[in-house]
Amino acid sequence: MDKTCAFFGHHIAPSFLEDRIYEAAENLILNCEVKNFYVNRHGNFDEISLQVLRRLREKYPEIQICVVVENPHYKRDEYGNSRIACYDDYEVVSFVLDNLYFKASIDETNKKIAEICNYVICWVDMSTKLHSGAQRAVCFAKKLNKKIINLWQ
Repeated sequence: MDKTCAFFGHHIAPSFLEDRIYEAAENLILNCEVKNFYVNRHGNFDEISLQVLRRLREKYPEIQICVVVENPHYKRDEYGNSRIACYDDYEVVSFVLDNLYFKASIDETNKKIAEICNYVICWVDMSTKLHSGAQRAVCFAKKLNKKIINLWQ
């Protein structure tokens, strides 16, 4: 049965992570039956992860890339123009989270992603007491006994 991987990371992430993300994701594809990947679109870690998944899909066309948006209404502006046209070659998914402040909707979306994934690839400093959204997402995934691959270490 195909498995699922999520990506969580700090907004600011160094470009050298690209090779690490590639290696971790490819290992999951080859050795753990992962075919579905969920990635947000909030920061540099997400963008690097998405670029890696694009490269991996060229090599492994069977993988599915799901770009997550917090609000399904965000997909089009008031004129009907796509706000996410750059993601047209991916499945764009949304979890309906009405009446939530933007930051709260990110946390709730991350929880939904963590619930459905088997693995998490992340770039999160877990040693600080400042609880970022990425830290909260990884802690929630840990509580659900998901396999965490933290590239920070």
